[in-house]
Amino acid sequence: MEKQLINRVASLGVLFWIIKIFSTTVGETAADYVSINLKFGLTNTAILMGVITILVTVWNFRQKKYFPPSYWSLIVMMSIEGTLLTDLLVEKLNVSLLTLDVVFTIAMGLLFFFWYKKENRVHFKSTRK
Repeated sequence: MEKQLINRVASLGVLFWIIKIFSTTVGETAADYVSINLKFGLTNTAILMGVITILVTVWNFRQKKYFPPSYWSLIVMMSIEGTLLTDLLVEKLNVSLLTLDVVFTIAMGLLFFFWYKKENRVHFKSTRK
């Protein structure tokens, strides 16, 4: 029996990368705004954005196909949460950015390795229309 794949990801073209760069900038700015300007503080902002990220993740995985609002909301929220978690590790636990770079690079490499071992490919390409 063949696996039925659900494509919930935008195609990787120039527009994708333009939107991705803007969403990363929005994420960094939003995290700083809530933490500093709204005076939530770093820890409370990370918790708040973590809850929102979980809700947006559930929303995205409920989609039966690529749905731009849920997909890009998840990208933005992951950017915000990633920024906040990195800031927490650096500012509260004094972990160096170099250490985080090494750890996150190894973690991503392991993720792709196990993904490839399970699926025998890393890139999913839909053949259905």
